[in-house]
Amino acid sequence: MSTTGTIFNSEQKRSIEKFVQSGKGIVGIHSATDTEYEWEWYTKLIGAHFLNHPHQQTLKLNVVDRNHPATYHLPESWVWSDEIYAFKNFNKDVNVLITADERTYDAKDGMGDFHPISWTNKYDGGRMFYTALGHTDWAFQDDNFMKHILGGIWWAAKGYPVE
Repeated sequence: MSTTGTIFNSEQKRSIEKFVQSGKGIVGIHSATDTEYEWEWYTKLIGAHFLNHPHQQTLKLNVVDRNHPATYHLPESWVWSDEIYAFKNFNKDVNVLITADERTYDAKDGMGDFHPISWTNKYDGGRMFYTALGHTDWAFQDDNFMKHILGGIWWAAKGYPVE
């Protein structure tokens, strides 16, 4: 959660790879995409690299997959305030859950019409849930955000929806 740069040594990287390859899941929150730029396996797992972000502001998020435990509870349009990441090296094979509507905030050098903010990825035998949201402390006091995180943890751990 909220990691940056190179944080794992070779032995730790191999342990994480084995963990995921054994069918387990990983959860990345906010700056997990600003981590391990030189580790190709991690890049494929996490699904993108951080590119930039404008100042914190309020925007409209589009919940594009409401059939996921991380988004069951969310409205189709969700008004949110946060530090909104744009990405590079985006893996088009991920399952996008939420996108940012760049028409509703000052995106500067954003991603355009398709700006993913949260997604899942089935990769190398395991699962990964990622959300770019969660820069602020108050986000973790918001019920909708916490349900978003908990649903993502459930899916990463179990690999199936909450019934």
